[in-house]
Amino acid sequence: MNRFFASDPERTVDTLDERTLVLFCKRARIGLWVMIASLGVFIVADLVAGRPGLVFQIGLKVAQLPVAAGALWSFDTARGRRYARGTVLAVLAMNAVALAPIGIARADAATGPVLLTMATLSAGFMLPWGAVRQGVYAAVATAASWSLTLAVEPWSTAAIYPALARTVLYVGSIIVAQLAERNRAERGRMEAALREGTSSLIEANTELHEEGLANAALLHVTATLQCHLRDPDMLRRVNGLAVETLGCDWSSTFLWDSRRGGLVLHATAGARPEVAAELATLVFPVPRTAHDVFDSFETCWAMPASSRRKVRSR
Repeated sequence: MNRFFASDPERTVDTLDERTLVLFCKRARIGLWVMIASLGVFIVADLVAGRPGLVFQIGLKVAQLPVAAGALWSFDTARGRRYARGTVLAVLAMNAVALAPIGIARADAATGPVLLTMATLSAGFMLPWGAVRQGVYAAVATAASWSLTLAVEPWSTAAIYPALARTVLYVGSIIVAQLAERNRAERGRMEAALREGTSSLIEANTELHEEGLANAALLHVTATLQCHLRDPDMLRRVNGLAVETLGCDWSSTFLWDSRRGGLVLHATAGARPEVAAELATLVFPVPRTAHDVFDSFETCWAMPASSRRKVRSR
């Protein structure tokens, strides 16, 4: 099984160019298999009919088989996929050039041009390879068609008018390829804008969610303070709420002690007893400027400290 097409291309590639290349390889693979099958059918028909120039005609058709098979094989390699458009263009141009001498050898000015018209229109509608490559292929097909027509029925009105009609169709296939290319480019711009808008919405939703969590936590703290404002263990409850809300290991509150000249432990939650006992014996000094600020007020100032874990920084 071809590994390149084993999974959904929309899930394995990201950019529009990569998806277009995957689509091109898929459709080109189908077209090359149709080409190989058609060559086999015509080889069998030539052998059954036994027309003049049999060896020459069959030789040209057999020579195309390994080229088409090699193009199919190249799609299995990364380098081959990168040059898939050029490879398919070369194979189709070779087939168009070979149809002219085959038709001249059979004196058949109808079959070859019909096949060229079908192949050119199919390439324009099905292969996402742009107007330039389609134009090159259409030019080769036009030259082969006119060469065959003029060689078999030189300047015959019955042959010239169909040849002109086919030329119009070849030019039309270029226009179709150009419109398809423009549509793909527009789709790429729309997808880029959609991805950007989706990313912005996700970021805004994340910010709103975080703000909602913060507001909910503040409301919880406010409710706790209102319910236990005069309780002696009010600060311990606040520390416990911090542990619960922030998901930290422990939370402690240190109050300014003007007599001891620093911050001392007043309440803690989540800390081991031996850690709390050790913290209770410590005095944390503050810079002189902060010392003056604390001394200028008679009320006590509280500074909560938490050992935070799993808290997203904003």
